[in-house]
Amino acid sequence: SRTLTIEGAARYENYSDFGDNLDKKLVLAYRPHEDFLMRASSSTGFRAPSLSQSYYTATVSAQYATDRIIQAGTFGVYHPVAIALGAQPLKPETSTHHSFGVVYQPTSDFSLSADYFDTAIDDRIMITGNVSQTVSNQVKAILEQYGVQYARYFTNAIATRTQGVDLRLNFKHNFDHDGKIKSVLSYHYDRTKITDIYPLASILGNQTQTAVINDATRAWIESVQPRDAFKMNRSDPTSAPSFFQIIVCFW
Repeated sequence: SRTLTIEGAARYENYSDFGDNLDKKLVLAYRPHEDFLMRASSSTGFRAPSLSQSYYTATVSAQYATDRIIQAGTFGVYHPVAIALGAQPLKPETSTHHSFGVVYQPTSDFSLSADYFDTAIDDRIMITGNVSQTVSNQVKAILEQYGVQYARYFTNAIATRTQGVDLRLNFKHNFDHDGKIKSVLSYHYDRTKITDIYPLASILGNQTQTAVINDATRAWIESVQPRDAFKMNRSDPTSAPSFFQIIVCFW
C-alpha cells in the first residue's frame, strides 16, 4: 500500500561566545509501490570555531642561504598582530544539506539505491596566506613592531558547495548446503566548488583575495578528495575469513 512518512527534528544550542542557534531537519519517505521507495531530507548545520582556530599563536624562525633569519608567525584572532592586520572574531560555520533518493528492492536478496546530495557551507574558516612586509608601508610597520616578517591568522574566508551522487547495489545468494554469499557494489561521486571568497581587511590592499586563496589552496579544497570512488565488497557470512574488498578512486 502507498505510505507517506514525515519526520522532523530540531536542536537548540546556546554558546557563551557565539549566541543561540537552532538547527532543523525534515525527512520524507514515500512508498508508491511495495518494491519502490522515494526519500528526501533537508537540514541545517552549525559548527562553532575551535579554540585553536581562535587562540592558537606561534612563531618560527627560518635561516636562508644569505644567513638572514626570517621570523614568521601564526596569530590568534585576538592577538595584537592579527587585530592590527584586520582580523575579526570568528563566526560559526553554517550549512544547509539537501538530498533525494530512490530505493528499488523487489526481494530481500536484492536492492538498488541512488541518492543525490547538495551541501552548501558559509563562513568556512581557513588560515590566510603569509602576509608580508611588501604589502604596504603600514603593514611593514606593524610587522616590524612585533619583530616578524610574515604573519597569518584564521578567518571566515570562503563559501563552498558540494554536490554528488551515491549508487549502491546489494546482492545475496544462497547456495546448497547452507552456503551464502553477499556482495555490495557502490559508486560515489562528489565535486566541491568555491562559491564565494570573502575579502579581508582593507589594510591588506589589493591582496585581500590572494592572501586567502592561491592556486594551491584552491586545489586542496576542490581537488584533494577523489571525485569518483568505486567500492566492491564480497563476503561469505558462514565463513569469517572469506572476505575481500576492492576500492578504486579517481581524481
